[in-house]
Amino acid sequence: MAPINLYNDLWWRGMSLVPTFGTGTVAGLVPDTGVNMAGFNAYTDYSTLLQGAPAMTVKYEDSGIKDFELYSFAYGCASNTITTVGGLVLSCTITATGYNKHAVQIQQESFEYSSNGQLVQKMQTAVLGKGKGWSGLHTVAFSVSNAINTQGYIDTVVYKVNEK
Repeated sequence: MAPINLYNDLWWRGMSLVPTFGTGTVAGLVPDTGVNMAGFNAYTDYSTLLQGAPAMTVKYEDSGIKDFELYSFAYGCASNTITTVGGLVLSCTITATGYNKHAVQIQQESFEYSSNGQLVQKMQTAVLGKGKGWSGLHTVAFSVSNAINTQGYIDTVVYKVNEK
């Protein structure tokens, strides 16, 4: 697994691209796209350890993006493993926190993911701002509860970038 870095005009800091390796699942989670997803954890994820706290941001060299709007994302959690291929689906809370260009927090929402005890489980969808989304964002940071033993995953992130 490698850091995502720059993807669709945003810098994905501290998140790894996690492929399904043709199995259709990762650690029991079925990615919303079916192919891969972004994984993060403060203690064991390589990209998080290398780049810092997981976030999507417009702050990168030569960025032509003024800010962005975030509407929704699929999410889920599983037990930490070195490869994230094995593991169990776990209940958790994924928190997204939005910051403006002055690094002032302007939004925060938390989303509960509930394991149903099955070995394979689909991701759930987080809808931000009661369906209206968030705007004026420079950075959105992500965190997962129970980070010592839980890997957070997001996929199918719906956002719009606004150019300078």
